Amino acid sequence: MDMDVDEDLEFKISRRELRVLLLHEFRLDHEATDAARNICSTMGKDVLSIHTAQHWFDRFRNGNLELDDLPRSGRPIEMDMDTLKQLIEEDPRLTARCLAERLGCARTIRQWLGAGQAGVATPKNELHPKKIMLSVCWGVKGIIHWDILPVGCSVTADLYCQQFDRVEAKFHGKQDRIYFPHDNASPHVAKLTHEKLLKFEWITLPHPSYSPDLAPTDYHLIRSLSNYLGEKKFDDENDLRVELTNFFAQKSQDFYEHGILSLPTPGITIQNNNTPPLNSYLSKNISSTKPYATFEEFYPFYLTEHSQKTTRQFHYVGTTLFFLYLFTTPILSVPLLAGGLAAYATIPFSRHLSTGLSEVATFLTVYFLSGKLLTRSFIKTAIPLLLGYGFSWIGHFGFEHNKPAAFIYPTYSFFGDIHM
Repeated sequence: MDMDVDEDLEFKISRRELRVLLLHEFRLDHEATDAARNICSTMGKDVLSIHTAQHWFDRFRNGNLELDDLPRSGRPIEMDMDTLKQLIEEDPRLTARCLAERLGCARTIRQWLGAGQAGVATPKNELHPKKIMLSVCWGVKGIIHWDILPVGCSVTADLYCQQFDRVEAKFHGKQDRIYFPHDNASPHVAKLTHEKLLKFEWITLPHPSYSPDLAPTDYHLIRSLSNYLGEKKFDDENDLRVELTNFFAQKSQDFYEHGILSLPTPGITIQNNNTPPLNSYLSKNISSTKPYATFEEFYPFYLTEHSQKTTRQFHYVGTTLFFLYLFTTPILSVPLLAGGLAAYATIPFSRHLSTGLSEVATFLTVYFLSGKLLTRSFIKTAIPLLLGYGFSWIGHFGFEHNKPAAFIYPTYSFFGDIHM
């Protein structure tokens, strides 16, 4: 018989008492659904779910009349939260295992063991050794500058430019041209870095990141250093500096030369054919005034002086207008050819000069004298040069922010412009 009770009246009933009521309903041969409804109407709404009643009725049918919970693993362990908080504040690097051991609530650790293999009571994780970052600049003659960066230091554009300043200070007055392999990492392509490279007038050699044949620092120098250090561990930074100094000093110049001169040969092209072959000019004595004896050696350098797309576009416009004018005035081809041959003939005799003034003077003299003789007008003779070099120099001074290569190699620059 159902009993009506006040729905607002609530009873505090334990789990065991609830299970006693379920056992009573089971022995009355009631269904689990009816038992749940009777208990809820008597003891309070939602005090028992139908699913729970069905679960216990299944146990009773199987002969399991045990009403108490059996002890089981995984039960939450009470701990002193104040002590836990104090331990974490004292040493935030403590692991969960260490905290559990100190609080006395460490749990059993399961391990995969082979047949007959004894387990380890308290396995300990090996701590990762503290790592540092090495910054090194080197060339064919050896190490130029190296330094160990502070722990936790990130390589930003500011830090990168500070390294440039140190390297430039060691190069100052010792070398006319500096060729610098450069990838596209974020600090390397930052505006601040670009401005610094323009200020120093370094010639950058772009290449993709992580290229074994184009990054000798990563895959030649550092790889050898890694093998040298092996499994050595250092407790003091000074000990590490001594070891690095010994490593750099014991390497012969042949080692450094091999790392640089083994870069791709002129027959290998890099980055859409716009990046020059490297060892064709790195193998030269780049401290000389004019290191390029042939056009094949000069042309890769010429490409690095026209790295901006806008600069090349101005060259294309100037070259196109130059040849269009020659097409309308073909007679000027004769003085151009005569002046070019005369300037080319002076190259072996002017390599010791710092500029291409002698080549320019020879070309202009032969060109304008023969041009005036054939066209009877200096203006008509000057127009193709103004069209060609005018647009080209706008690209150099306005966008590339460098001096045209024609100031040093006028004849090779003319051929390079046509070839490009």
